[in-house]
Amino acid sequence: MSEIFVIAEEEIVLAFRLIGVAGRAVEGRDEALKAFRDATSPRERNLRPKVLILACEVAQLLEPELRDWELGSSYPLVVPIPSQKPGAAGYPSVADVVRQAIGIAV
Repeated sequence: MSEIFVIAEEEIVLAFRLIGVAGRAVEGRDEALKAFRDATSPRERNLRPKVLILACEVAQLLEPELRDWELGSSYPLVVPIPSQKPGAAGYPSVADVVRQAIGIAV
């Protein structure tokens, strides 16, 4: 497994693949939970990614598991990112984040 792994909707996983980051597209809690367990529980600890990027919607689906993981483990570091859907899970959209970063509305 690579140093960074992403679990999100298909479009986000595809975008990360274009820059060389592996990932798994998921829909729903069951798929998200399986992908999370696969990424955090490989047979050999050194095969775990160092950073696990989760779309905010996925992070919300896995809230209890993420809380337990963050309290009990060191790697991978879990980083939620905005979803493509505006206001999903109470997080800003990608467009809102870009607008805030560049300081102008397009």
